Amino acid sequence: MHIDIRDSHESDAAALTDIRVKSKGYWGYSNEVLEAWRPAMQITADYIRLHLVRNIYVDGLLVGFYAIAREDTDLLDHLWLLPSSIGKGVGQRAMLHVIATAQQLGIKSLRIISDADAAGFYLKLGAKKTDEFFSPVQNRMLPVLELAVS
Repeated sequence: MHIDIRDSHESDAAALTDIRVKSKGYWGYSNEVLEAWRPAMQITADYIRLHLVRNIYVDGLLVGFYAIAREDTDLLDHLWLLPSSIGKGVGQRAMLHVIATAQQLGIKSLRIISDADAAGFYLKLGAKKTDEFFSPVQNRMLPVLELAVS
C-alpha cells in the first residue's frame, strides 16, 4: 500500500465533501441524516484556498483529506477517510504528516473538535480532552482535544 499526501486544489471541493459525508457514514448514520447534514459538511473552494488542505491517496486513489485552520488557534479542522481505508493505518500515517506539517509551521499544539466516534483515535495518539463543544448540526456535545506536536 503506497500512501501519498499532496496539496488540495479548489477543484477538489466536491470530492472532499463526498469523502467527508461517506466517512461520517462509517459511524452508522442513516443516508437521510447524512444528506440532511451535507450542507453543513460542505468543503468549498474558498475553504481550500484559505486553509492548509491536503489530499490523501492510497495507491493513486483519493481516499481522504486533512485540513489545518490557522485562525485564533491552530485547529486540525478535518481528517476524513473513506470507510474502505479506515482501520488500515492510513489515518495514523496521515496524522504523522499532520504533525510534521504543523512542526514545519512552528505550531506547538493542535486543537481538535473531534467527532465523538473518532475521539479514541486521537486520544491513542496522545491528545488530551480539554473541553466540550455543542454541535447544533448533530445536536450533541463533541469532545475538544489538544494534541502537542512539538
